[in-house]
Amino acid sequence: MHAAKLRGQKPPDFISYKPELYVGLEFFFQSWMRLAKGREAGTPTPWPTINEFAKRYAILGENFQRFEFFMSALDEAYLQFMKGAANDPSKIQPENGQKG
Repeated sequence: MHAAKLRGQKPPDFISYKPELYVGLEFFFQSWMRLAKGREAGTPTPWPTINEFAKRYAILGENFQRFEFFMSALDEAYLQFMKGAANDPSKIQPENGQKG
């Protein structure tokens, strides 16, 4: 954002309108992002991938249930976004953050 201001440009929308996370939810979002390697684009994270990740980091019992809930919720939000992006390709941001 600072670099855009220095160049006299408006920051990209994905920065200006980034979502705010409540304290403590960063772990779930960061985990979900790491799990992206275990899913195909436009599909939910497979349960075995979630389960293996949880085993590796000793996420057990109620903590696993909470973890599974948030992974599913993030998948659902992602799929809804992708569904909208299919109708409006301008909503898709390449990984480098620049519109294609």
